Amino acid sequence: MYPTRDLNTLITVKTALRRRIAHRRQDCARQADRVLRPLHWIDRTYAQWRRLAPLAFFAAGPVGLWLTKTLGRRHKLAGRLIRWAPVIWRVIQGFTRPRPSHSPS
Repeated sequence: MYPTRDLNTLITVKTALRRRIAHRRQDCARQADRVLRPLHWIDRTYAQWRRLAPLAFFAAGPVGLWLTKTLGRRHKLAGRLIRWAPVIWRVIQGFTRPRPSHSPS
């Protein structure tokens, strides 16, 4: 169907094309790894936080009391802010929490 010279040319072109495709796949894989590296870091950090969150919850009480005592004596404003932080936090959450929409029935 094809002469031998044309077949050899097609084989050469096909081999070169396969090499180019393999090279571009490697480049894409390297670039994807580079782009996704921060996401891997964020994912690992989040997983560690999920493991430590219960401990942080229990440690927050004593640390808060210690900060209130030490900063409350020296800095009146910081002591007041620490003392009122739970109330302020609840108010902020109340404003930022989405409200349920009431549909007319």
